Amino acid sequence: MLDGIPYVQAAIRSNVGEWGIHFITFSIFAFAFSSLIGNYFYAESNILFIKNNKVVLTVFRITCMIAIFLLGNVAFKALKHYELKKKQGENMIFYEDEIGLTGTVWTRDSKEV
Repeated sequence: MLDGIPYVQAAIRSNVGEWGIHFITFSIFAFAFSSLIGNYFYAESNILFIKNNKVVLTVFRITCMIAIFLLGNVAFKALKHYELKKKQGENMIFYEDEIGLTGTVWTRDSKEV
């Protein structure tokens, strides 16, 4: 049984062919990337509205770079773990303790929705 994005990809593939999978994948990536850029722009605009100060803006930009660096490490761990589970044919449900992460909603004790 397929859920979410794989379901959409399978539906598109059945109608337009194999390239449909890649189109959906690219579309999701483009949406995510543009959302990140847009939210950053909104945050920067709000900071300038609250306090029009170059020092505050520079601190915000540096903080964003540090956050991206720290979150990137977690993202690469999750990607590596996903690829390993996919290669082994295991269940694709993510649990935080599998990569040493805490504080998410996907713990082994939580009920799956």
